[in-house]
Amino acid sequence: MELNQTPVRTSKNYGINSINIEKNAIFAQKIENMAQNGSIFNNYTISGNNCFETSNNAKTLNSNILNEELSSEINQKCNFNAKLNFLKNTVKPVIINFNFDNNNDILIGNLNLNIKSGVNTKIILRFNSENTISYNNCMININMEDESTANIVVFNDNIFGSETFLSIESNLAKNANLDLNIVDFASKDSIFSYKSNILGENSSSNLNSLYVGVQNSTIDLNYMINVLAPNSKTNIDVLGAISGTTRKHFKGTIDFKKGCKKSVGQENEFCILLSNTAKSKALPMILCTEEDVDGKHSSAVGKVDEKQLFYVMSRGFTYDQALKILVKARFNNIISKIFDEDLRIEILNKIDGKIEWKK
Repeated sequence: MELNQTPVRTSKNYGINSINIEKNAIFAQKIENMAQNGSIFNNYTISGNNCFETSNNAKTLNSNILNEELSSEINQKCNFNAKLNFLKNTVKPVIINFNFDNNNDILIGNLNLNIKSGVNTKIILRFNSENTISYNNCMININMEDESTANIVVFNDNIFGSETFLSIESNLAKNANLDLNIVDFASKDSIFSYKSNILGENSSSNLNSLYVGVQNSTIDLNYMINVLAPNSKTNIDVLGAISGTTRKHFKGTIDFKKGCKKSVGQENEFCILLSNTAKSKALPMILCTEEDVDGKHSSAVGKVDEKQLFYVMSRGFTYDQALKILVKARFNNIISKIFDEDLRIEILNKIDGKIEWKK
């Protein structure tokens, strides 16, 4: 099935308009059984409930659908549905933790995060499957009211063979500020879609995305920010490393709409190749229908510099150690923006276990 389409005008020139993956028959049957049995995903925890109120059976679905088939699946077979209204500032981050196990290996969910006016919050959203091959098809809607601020980390860490289809959308009102950090240790299929709509003036939407792909992973990232209000700021910063026969597509779009005068935006993407057979394609794009705006974009791909490797190895490190040091140094631009120190350390340790050169 085809997923994650970019604007049609780019497809003929770049050939990365959508990603094609084979439907997993085993998970398709499990999803059907789940729908018939009415089972729910119940292996999750949410901390900091003094900062928000909850309401179940949220009806508003994310409009940034990966494709019609997955949209229908969400509507008819959802096994998790929740709405969190953040009412006051957080001292400690709110942690939403989904743990996959043998009884909860499928998550088809809809999660709404509403940040009320004037609220400053920090949220960590984790998807973990250390011992179970999992299927994650989750839609996350982030609604930012006037004067609100949110720093959100989405951490996807699944055992190889798992499938992730994650769709995120944010809507920003006047003077709202959103920092979204996505860290993905790609499983078999990692398909990420993000759309941000800057609706109020003097708002900022910043996306920092980090990925690592191994073996024969498929990674497809489709990030789009619509700038509709004046004096807005936006940034897309993407870093990753791929090895084995991983194939990765990055599609980033900043669209300056009519009425967004004095707005600025930039996007940067860099992919490190850790094998001769890994393939990377990138399409950064700036669209504009307004005057007096400033947009920039860049994209690059390459291997770790041999001179730098030799320099680090001359200080007593092995080749593998030197490789990990240089890759993590490159990743630090994004990892350093993650506000939780324990999570930063965990991410760095997991990178150590995934970075290696494979011909």
